Amino acid sequence: MTIKRGAMGLTKTLSEPALDSAYDEKNLTAEQLALREERRARIAEVALTVPSIKEETSKDEEFVAAPTIRRCTSLVTLNEETSKEPAEPERKKIDQAELMSALTMISPSLVSMAYFLQRTGPMDWYAWFTFLNTFIHMPFSMAHHTNLALGDPNEGQVGWGLLFRRLDYTFIHVACAMLAYGLSRSELFGLAALIVNGYYIYKIFSHDVKTMGPQSPNVNGVVVTVGMYIMCISYYGRMIDCVMGAVMMASAFIVFKFNLLGDKYSHPAMHVLLGTPQIFFMAHSVDFLSF
Repeated sequence: MTIKRGAMGLTKTLSEPALDSAYDEKNLTAEQLALREERRARIAEVALTVPSIKEETSKDEEFVAAPTIRRCTSLVTLNEETSKEPAEPERKKIDQAELMSALTMISPSLVSMAYFLQRTGPMDWYAWFTFLNTFIHMPFSMAHHTNLALGDPNEGQVGWGLLFRRLDYTFIHVACAMLAYGLSRSELFGLAALIVNGYYIYKIFSHDVKTMGPQSPNVNGVVVTVGMYIMCISYYGRMIDCVMGAVMMASAFIVFKFNLLGDKYSHPAMHVLLGTPQIFFMAHSVDFLSF
């Protein structure tokens, strides 16, 4: 038997079978004994070397593989996170109460239009302000309530919803200023009403939802500015128009404030009732129908 060195270690050939089958030292020559010892020594050397190589290799593989696995896991997680878009809150179903609130905002404008169509003569400058105040406020109030009816998940306290809410509140005061000027027929009183309403409009847009909480109507501001234009009617001695206008405005407020008709109908009912004071305001301004 002869020993040959190969690429992966030691190999043997069977050209000398004596080395494999006959281990009796008496039958072996000195050269064969030397070859056998050399083979045993090399086998032992290889046996000692191979486990350490395997151990080092496995450690290297673990060292390389672990960070690789971590990197792959991180990439997968990162891809999952970046692929997910911020979830928007789901919109609710159409809110029928808010939809009715939007539609009933047309009621004061219908009253104004009825007076306009039945007028017996041309309206003066002041009467036009009384007539147009309802049309000025209507679209912004309808936009706000329509946004809520369509299920704004933020309930009109963020983004476009908040803008619609603020415009609704703002044009309440614009309408109040117009009525104060139209009913008073006084530039000086109209200027005073403009300043007071301008102050409350400033407060609307200076309200910080994050620090001050959800925005709601400034009831005190509305009471003050409504009182200003109702007071103008009494100045001209038309007490019935003044009292009836005040009573109907108060009735609308009470129905809404104390939720007398429940969550579904109180707000729409208030909008309908807001049409009744307009009857007396137009009667005072146009002066073709006296109560």
